[in-house]
Amino acid sequence: MKLLAALLSLFLTLPLMANTSSVWFAGQGGVYHAEFDSARGSLSEAKLAAEFGSGSWLEFHPSEPIIYSSWRTKGASGIMALKILGPGETEEFDQIELSTGAPSHLRLNPDATFVATAHYGSEATALVSLRPDGSFGELKQIFRHEGSGPHRNQSQSRPHWAGFDSSGRMLHVTDLGSDEIWTFLVDANAESPLTLAHKTPLPPGSGPRHLSFGADEKFAYVSDELSHHISVFAYDRASGRFTTLQHIDAAPAELDELTNNVSEIRVHPSGRFVYTGNRGHDSIAVFTIDDQTGKIAVVEREPVRGVWPRNFNFSPDGKWLLVAGQYSGTVAVFAIDPETGALRYNRQIINVPSPVRVLTQSD
Repeated sequence: MKLLAALLSLFLTLPLMANTSSVWFAGQGGVYHAEFDSARGSLSEAKLAAEFGSGSWLEFHPSEPIIYSSWRTKGASGIMALKILGPGETEEFDQIELSTGAPSHLRLNPDATFVATAHYGSEATALVSLRPDGSFGELKQIFRHEGSGPHRNQSQSRPHWAGFDSSGRMLHVTDLGSDEIWTFLVDANAESPLTLAHKTPLPPGSGPRHLSFGADEKFAYVSDELSHHISVFAYDRASGRFTTLQHIDAAPAELDELTNNVSEIRVHPSGRFVYTGNRGHDSIAVFTIDDQTGKIAVVEREPVRGVWPRNFNFSPDGKWLLVAGQYSGTVAVFAIDPETGALRYNRQIINVPSPVRVLTQSD
C-alpha cells in the first residue's frame, strides 16, 4: 500500500503535460489551483480546490499526495490535511484544532513524522506528530516564547517562521517580536521533543520574518520585516549556531517601516541568487551570492505589477518566479536570467483572491 501511495503521489505531482505543473495558492476562501506552462511562462485561470475560511500557509507531504494548510473559521483554527485526488481536486483528509490559533507558518521535518507551527499572535511554537499515512497524531508540545522589541509591533514575542535543518535534529524559529532566531534540539523519543538550545540576536527593531538556507546550508538569509533589511549568517550544521555576516537593505535606504515591509525570502535552487519581497515598495529585490563568503550584493529591485507581494515561489525548473500580490489579488510571472538572476516581466498575470502563499514543486 505504501508503494502504491508513493506511486500515486509521484503521478499527481509530475508535470501534467511535458511542460505543465500544478501550482497551489492559499487565498481568501481556501486553496486555489492553476496549471503553469513552463515553456511559455503562463498560468491558467485559478480555480477553488478546497473551500474554507482562510489560511496563510501551505506545505506538501514529501511522499504522500497531501497538502497541509493552516485554516481559520469563526471560533476555530488549526491545520488541515488535504488529499490530492487529481490536478486541482482535493478532499479534506484530516484536521487538528490548535488552542494557539492558526499558524502563520508550518513545516514538516525531513522524515515527515512531525509538523512544526509558528504562531505570530499567541507567542508559541507547536509540534504535532504525523502518522505514516500523513494524518495527524497528537499535539506533542506547545513551547511558549517570551520577549519584545522597540518597535510598536514588538510588544510581545511573535514567532513567524519555523523550519528544520536537513538532519531534522534542529528546529529554527524566527521571532519577529523578540528580534531573535530560536534554535531547538528535537528528540523524537522525548515526551516533550523540543528543548531550547540557544537564541541568535538580531539588531533591535529588525523583526525577523522568514529564513532561507543556501543550497549547502553553509549560509542562511533572513528577511527583516521591520527594518527592511536582509540579515546574512554563516551556519554551523553541527551546533546549529548562526554567526552574523552582513545586514543589507532590501528596499531603497530612504524608505522606513511605515512605507515598506519586507516579506518572503528565498534562495534560488542554483544557490546563486537571493530574492525577497518588498511590500509598500511593491518590488522583488534580487541579490547575487558570493559562494565563498555567503555575502550578497544587490542586482535590481523589480516592480511586481501588483500590490503587497507577501509571497512568491520558483517554478519547478527554476526558470520563472511567480509573485503573489495580496492586495491586488494577482499572481504575476517573471523570467529569471540564469546568469544574473535578474527578472523580466513575462506579461502573464492571473487573479487569485488575496493570495498569501504560492506552493510549487520547487518547495
